[in-house]
Amino acid sequence: MSTRIVLTLALCVIGLVGCSLPTVEVQTPEILPAVTETPFQPAEITPLPELVIVTPAFDNTPTASPELTFEQLRNSEYFTTRLGSSAPLTYRLKDGFHRLGDDPTQPDYGTVDLLNTHAFGDLNSDGQPDAVVFLVENYGGTGQFVQVAVVLNQAGVPVHLASYFLGDRVAVNNVTIQDGGIVFTARVHGPQDGLCCPSVPAQFQLRLINQNQLVVTRFTTQTPNGQERAINIRAPLNDSEVSGAITISGDVTIAPFENNLTYAVYDSQYQLIAQSYIMVDAPDFGAPGTFALTIDLVSLGRTGDIYIEITDLSAADGSTLALAQLHLKVRHP
Repeated sequence: MSTRIVLTLALCVIGLVGCSLPTVEVQTPEILPAVTETPFQPAEITPLPELVIVTPAFDNTPTASPELTFEQLRNSEYFTTRLGSSAPLTYRLKDGFHRLGDDPTQPDYGTVDLLNTHAFGDLNSDGQPDAVVFLVENYGGTGQFVQVAVVLNQAGVPVHLASYFLGDRVAVNNVTIQDGGIVFTARVHGPQDGLCCPSVPAQFQLRLINQNQLVVTRFTTQTPNGQERAINIRAPLNDSEVSGAITISGDVTIAPFENNLTYAVYDSQYQLIAQSYIMVDAPDFGAPGTFALTIDLVSLGRTGDIYIEITDLSAADGSTLALAQLHLKVRHP
């Protein structure tokens, strides 16, 4: 075969192959827009509210009792060791009055009247308002025996706790409660007074001790010219702790008869354990004076609470003209 024929056949074969191949589309790459980077900005954090832990507060203040009323006091229970009975007798007032028995000639007869004079205040240091009232007992005669009574406030209920008998027809003027004590003015009998008509102005101070005993801590009277007759204990201070031998010193506004005062020592239950006299140093009869008394506490054989009363007694009838009390706490030396 000639070279020309071979070359022609080769060209034909190449043409046929070229027609059978698929067409390849050449794609132009897409140019993406430029990316602008934004610097990282942390999100703003809103702080949470501060956690506050609240602990409930407990109120240790005692719950106040309802206040007593005078109407309650006029219809409350009281007791007495009199009214014809040797044992304590309990009775209830009705509108401020009580009567025992119907026949005034009989020994079991008696009446009780509640005076209008009264006061409210804390008397036993429990923070509750208590009361002080005055009761007048009659046993069928002319006597009108007056007592001052402490009425405690127990959850709004009046409870008669203790009394102090003042005497026959003592005329009470007014009363207050000051620093846990009872203070009132009255007229008491002088040596020349009839029982109907007390004329001597006096002031009483009383206080509860041992939570159930009512005692006089100070008593003063006035002379006809208006001068106060009083005893003042200057040392040691009231409620002091003491031991060994002590000297009690003080003064009087008016020197007693023959310059003699009396003193008495009581134990914690207010039982008498010693008594004697004190000499007053005064320049003249009836002038102001001073006194000093030394007591050997060891010889008393007591520790704990003791009470010392110094008294000016009337030479005419033995009645009390003035009194001062001292409370001491005796400890071992």
